[in-house]
Amino acid sequence: GAVVERPRAFGCHIHAGRVERSDRVEGREVVLDELEALCRKEFTYKPWRKFILSVLEDEAIRVPLLTAPAAKSVHHAWVGGLLEHTLSVATLCLRFCDHYPDLDRQTLLAGAICHDLGKIWEFSGGLANDYTDAGRLVGHINLCLGKLDRHLAKSGLDEELILHFQHLI
Repeated sequence: GAVVERPRAFGCHIHAGRVERSDRVEGREVVLDELEALCRKEFTYKPWRKFILSVLEDEAIRVPLLTAPAAKSVHHAWVGGLLEHTLSVATLCLRFCDHYPDLDRQTLLAGAICHDLGKIWEFSGGLANDYTDAGRLVGHINLCLGKLDRHLAKSGLDEELILHFQHLI
């Protein structure tokens, strides 16, 4: 049977219709630790640092982020795929900022990290990995913005930065 291969050592592999779980929470926690270390290094502006760390420490985001897929079928559509995708996009964003130093590195990085967090509530996950009612009716962008509102309100970011961040989402 066909085997679905991915670059990381966790996820579900499908062999002739049989699902073999090779995903371990420990592996995904290592990826989350890597993302948090990147945030602690890169976010030097206190309001951005406060915002992003509060998002990543929020149990309503942190726990499902460890298992959420990033898509239904196109990319990173496996257990923990959203976390892998998030770290990948954040890393690519920093490379763009290295190449174009006039870019607002911290705002872009915050947008990169948060841009798909709404997919936590857009997809059901699991083997079916279908769209939830909220995912179909509202979409991951609006879901994300709604979930991040309280973090933005407590961050100390000025309205202009919040507006730019919301635009990136």
